Amino acid sequence: MVAIKFPGYLKVLKENEIEKVILPDLKEGEKLTLLNIDPRQSFTKPPARYNEASLVKVMEKEGIGRPSTYSVIIDKILSRGYVEKENKKLLPTKLGIIVDQFLTNYFSNIINVKFTAKMEQELIK
Repeated sequence: MVAIKFPGYLKVLKENEIEKVILPDLKEGEKLTLLNIDPRQSFTKPPARYNEASLVKVMEKEGIGRPSTYSVIIDKILSRGYVEKENKKLLPTKLGIIVDQFLTNYFSNIINVKFTAKMEQELIK
């Protein structure tokens, strides 16, 4: 095993992904042979914005809310100005982003999907 002098890109990889990356042991000044050039350029695309139906699907999958509360939840985030509807997509507003960041930073122990889903299950019992 070669000792890592500095983490570089490994800093952003998860533990199990690091094992998949195998780099040859190179010496300073060693000449390398180019095997291939791929001239294609690609750009990553952000995930699609939620619409009401896709948001409900995620809430169902994560165990958040009940069928009777899905529309109430969506109405609430719209009426409070956390999101706006544009071409059927739910776009976060500045207020929504600020509220999300605040809650995530200061209340991360209760503002998370697993906690919410667990509380939902407790309320059903």
